[in-house]
Amino acid sequence: MRIVAVIVAGLALAACSKPAPLGPQPTQRLGDRLTAAQIEDEIVGNTGTGTRTSTSATYSMYVAPDGTLIEKLPTRTETGHWRITNDGHFCMQWPTDFNGHEICQTVHKAGITIQLASPESLEELVFQAGNKL
Repeated sequence: MRIVAVIVAGLALAACSKPAPLGPQPTQRLGDRLTAAQIEDEIVGNTGTGTRTSTSATYSMYVAPDGTLIEKLPTRTETGHWRITNDGHFCMQWPTDFNGHEICQTVHKAGITIQLASPESLEELVFQAGNKL
């Protein structure tokens, strides 16, 4: 009985611990890198649907022309902000994702898939014109 109590206590403690940070992202399969102008042409005013390495759940993200983002996940919908840097990074800031910090990613195109890559995440999305949320 004591062994069971120790196991249960250990499991409870493990459940309270913060998850380990993600390791290196699978960037070896990235497509061609896009310029700032190409990023704007490909994603602004469009909705991307796909996955990111931190989860296996499918999500969608609308990149509004006014600098706002809306993401729809299986468990919530969230509004954030985006910007494109002169050197071709797509930067996002969400209230919840990435602990509320801005994350700037390089943008790549592999076939019809747009890849947003950083040390924290690799997102692979297919974009459709307009707001599809």
